[in-house]
Amino acid sequence: MGQLQLRLKQDVATRWNSIYYIMKLITEVKEPLISTLALMNPQLPSLSMEEWEIIKEACDVLRPFEEVTVELSSERFVTGSKAILMARGLQRATAYRQRNLSTYQPVRELINTLMAELSKRFVGIEQVNVLAEAALLDPKFKKQAFVHENHADDAQTRVVGLVVAVSRGARPPPPATPSSACTEEGEDDPPSNTPKGTVPLVGADFEERVTSLRPGIPNPIIGATLEV
Repeated sequence: MGQLQLRLKQDVATRWNSIYYIMKLITEVKEPLISTLALMNPQLPSLSMEEWEIIKEACDVLRPFEEVTVELSSERFVTGSKAILMARGLQRATAYRQRNLSTYQPVRELINTLMAELSKRFVGIEQVNVLAEAALLDPKFKKQAFVHENHADDAQTRVVGLVVAVSRGARPPPPATPSSACTEEGEDDPPSNTPKGTVPLVGADFEERVTSLRPGIPNPIIGATLEV
């Protein structure tokens, strides 16, 4: 049927996206698969048109998660600074799906489950010191990676303190433990201004901004603040 020869995909218990790849591959070979099964084993139950649509919509819902999984699994680049931005992007993409509900119950249940888990798992991600400081120090993101300005200010204060300590030859203070306020309301449902009719990409709400830095200033505190 003029189709490219594809490699067999297998389920891997420790890799959630193995199922995603299997479903995606099935939708890509839908017509040849239906024809082949009808010829080789007509008695074998086939998927209904509704089930085909459910698989397709499930793949659309899971696509941003697969993209983030691949991005954060990179072994060639440091990805810690992207974690906050991508967690927020997944929340926005899934929230968009919630506002534009599927007509199929299994897909709606999938979306609601994903949103609930995202809200539970990433509610305090901006207060994870390592991730917050990495995002702040990444020239592509800086404070724009944060939903809550006070979390960005806290990260900046910590980094400035470390820079000042190093410039004075002092030993940097030990990392602070995460605040008990990690369940702050609002972070699990970031605002959305995505135009109607478009599916937001993971980083669609972020505009790259690089702040111009002035030359160094003798005062170590001011210099450290400007450097951050």
